[in-house]
Amino acid sequence: MRNVAILACALAVLAATPVAAARMCPMIWRPVCAVAQNGHHKTFANRCIAQTAHARIRHGGACRQDRR
Repeated sequence: MRNVAILACALAVLAATPVAAARMCPMIWRPVCAVAQNGHHKTFANRCIAQTAHARIRHGGACRQDRR
C-alpha cells in the first residue's frame, strides 16, 4: 500500500510540473540563418533545429558570415 501512495504522489507532482516536449528534428541539411538566443547570427542545419534552439529565423540558406 505504501508503494501506491508514493506512486500517487509522484504522479501528482509530474502532472503539476510543466515539461517541455521533446522534439526530434530530421538530420537534413537545409540551412537557415537565424539569430540565436545570445544575439549572434548563426547558420543552423535546418529550420527545426533553429526552432528547437529558440532562434529567430532570418532567411533560408547559410548566413553570409556568422556575425555578432
